[in-house]
Amino acid sequence: FTCEGMCNLFPFCFGKLESVDATTDGFAIATVFILEHHDPLFHARLAAGWGAGPAGRLFAPLVLHVGLAGVMLFVQVVASLLQILTSLGFVKAGAELVGLSATAARIPMPDHGADT
Repeated sequence: FTCEGMCNLFPFCFGKLESVDATTDGFAIATVFILEHHDPLFHARLAAGWGAGPAGRLFAPLVLHVGLAGVMLFVQVVASLLQILTSLGFVKAGAELVGLSATAARIPMPDHGADT
């Protein structure tokens, strides 16, 4: 099956998958938030895990100050904004960032600067 064939076979399949993805992302953020605030062992493992390696040492202060759930929420908001702005045609390079390059290549983009 091709991507186009799947969309013809199952209309709005990507929209339905995005709904499931958003729901599971929300559950993950809520679960991490609860674990961070109510499970000292999880918090200790989080501190140890984010303190290991160069990337961990770079992001450890952010994760320990804001919390992993806060970082996850921030990433989710940025990704959602990029998807919305890309779908409206305001951010053409955003499609590459949010993984929609194949879809965006097939969608005619409105020219917001053209006179109509």
